[in-house]
Amino acid sequence: MNLPELTSPIAITPGDPCGIGPEIIAKAWCTAPEMTQGCFVAGDVGLMRRAMALVQKTPGFPVCEIESPAQALAVPPRCLPVLQVVPVAPNLPWGQLDARAGRLAGEAVLWATRAALRSEISAVVTAP
Repeated sequence: MNLPELTSPIAITPGDPCGIGPEIIAKAWCTAPEMTQGCFVAGDVGLMRRAMALVQKTPGFPVCEIESPAQALAVPPRCLPVLQVVPVAPNLPWGQLDARAGRLAGEAVLWATRAALRSEISAVVTAP
């Protein structure tokens, strides 16, 4: 399938760091790297490294920290680009309610919304 070339990247926010959003994003990068080209995660680098480690049997898809949304367009297909847009997340327990997780999820969505309004990104996708 030929995908249209993006002029600005698509930001994906991971949702609740204690929920399934980070894992779903990591799995998408592993199973369909050509479909995620031009996208990046707007969230926490450490959280996405943890999620990627959960879904990979053997390391093969590194998490690459980027410094700006535009850098996502140049990342190789087998790399998950993450822009640190929230304070570094503490090691939060999977599957448990935590107010800190809710704050991080909300801050990521706010950052992505503002980036869209500034035309730094083409779209915002929010994981569950």
